[in-house]
Amino acid sequence: MHSWRKYPKVIKETNLKGIPKGVTESSDVIVDNDQNALLWYHRNSTNKAFEWTIKSLEIPLRNDLNNVLENRTFGAMVTGTGLKSVSKIT
Repeated sequence: MHSWRKYPKVIKETNLKGIPKGVTESSDVIVDNDQNALLWYHRNSTNKAFEWTIKSLEIPLRNDLNNVLENRTFGAMVTGTGLKSVSKIT
């Protein structure tokens, strides 16, 4: 298994108006486990993701907007009959 994002990445896209230094996106995590399963997740490691998103969309940031991106975590665990690890995670 190879991670596509081992380290935090600075995203500097033209659609990030008003954010000249770009957005630093956290790395993905692959969990080494003893269950012969593929387990990975991504977590928004900063509470700035929502603010950056609102700013890039040029929407006024109001105090009553709920920060739905803060600490958001998603991932997957893949298991199957006969599935086994054949190499170290890189």
